Amino acid sequence: MQKSHNQPSVTSLIFWLWLLLLLILNLIPTRGSILDGENKTSAGFRFDYLTHFLAFLFPPLIYRHIRYYGGNLFRRNQWLMALIVSGICAIGFEFAQHFIPYRTYNPNDLFFNLAGVIFGFSVVGIIEISRATGSTSVGS
Repeated sequence: MQKSHNQPSVTSLIFWLWLLLLLILNLIPTRGSILDGENKTSAGFRFDYLTHFLAFLFPPLIYRHIRYYGGNLFRRNQWLMALIVSGICAIGFEFAQHFIPYRTYNPNDLFFNLAGVIFGFSVVGIIEISRATGSTSVGS
């Protein structure tokens, strides 16, 4: 796969647009939609928790794509800064719902937001370590 010089900037834009989309989705009214959390699986697990996990799984994967193509999302401490920004968004977007009359703060949603970020960056870390050690079985 040939690396493109403008691909990191496009992917960086996608990273920031994804976080903006998550902010908007966390702040708008969702009564009656799939995001309400009324939908449960047969085991009683709220589908909403899975959507929170998956939504915050994407920023680390987008970050991995940026790094693969040689791009920079931040000037220094790339991995740490991407982790901090994603973590702050995971916490802040849920916490902001406490102050909005038509939304409610849910600590379980916060847990799954953070679980998505942590799992995503764990996968990215494993991929980066395997690339650095020369293993081609994961993510290369």
